[in-house]
Amino acid sequence: MDIIKEAVLRIDRDSGRRIEEQASQPVPVVPRRFTAGRSTQQVLTPEELAAKRIYHSSMRDERVHDAFTNLRTHVIQRTGNRSCSIVVSAVVAGGGASFVALNLAAAFASDTSGFTVLVDCNFAGSRYRDLGDSESTPGITDYVDGAATSIDELLIDVGIANLRLLGGGTGRSTQREYFTRPRAQKMFAELASQYEDCTVVVDAPPALVSANANVLAKYCDAALLVVPYGRSTQQDARVAIRSLPPGKLIGSVFNDVPHWHIAG
Repeated sequence: MDIIKEAVLRIDRDSGRRIEEQASQPVPVVPRRFTAGRSTQQVLTPEELAAKRIYHSSMRDERVHDAFTNLRTHVIQRTGNRSCSIVVSAVVAGGGASFVALNLAAAFASDTSGFTVLVDCNFAGSRYRDLGDSESTPGITDYVDGAATSIDELLIDVGIANLRLLGGGTGRSTQREYFTRPRAQKMFAELASQYEDCTVVVDAPPALVSANANVLAKYCDAALLVVPYGRSTQQDARVAIRSLPPGKLIGSVFNDVPHWHIAG
């Protein structure tokens, strides 16, 4: 009996160790499809999208449509993957980064093979207020501060199929440093790993004004630089390019010129 009892105890101890070892192993993240975000809005009509200056597949201005369609293709070709993350930063403030980021995100969202998250890290802008975001809407800063633990509950349904917005949050301020914190990097890692077939487009502060464009580009696969026509010099563009991490820049978008041009 003692021999049997000792054998049972040994098995129990071994089993306990195996369970403890298994519990200590990291649980793999299984990519999942999008939820609706915090609220579900009716899909914006082509007329409403046109009024908000947002790309859609049936838009009348073929030049703008083709420009963003080509830009989407350029990003996919340069990154080698539709499920990529890309930072969009202008050379100077007011250079059009938000306009390009939003329309690039909408162009990706129009490709129904996947989903897109537009991340508003440009706290000085207000481009997304008419899409359901405001300074009272939880977002990035709430996640980084630890007030929110789930990205799912922060995603805003903006009324565009396959597109969600992650806004700046209730604590957004250009005077506070958020993006160098560990939870900021964790946020981008979770966006990349938790959502299946997902493109992340980041609206970043201007490269010559804030070092955050450099920080954010380090978290992402690639970067685009928006060069506003007539508002920045060649020297400005060179300095902005050098401010980004080496190897991240995959092209420049020239904004407010008679004909769109993508340099890559």
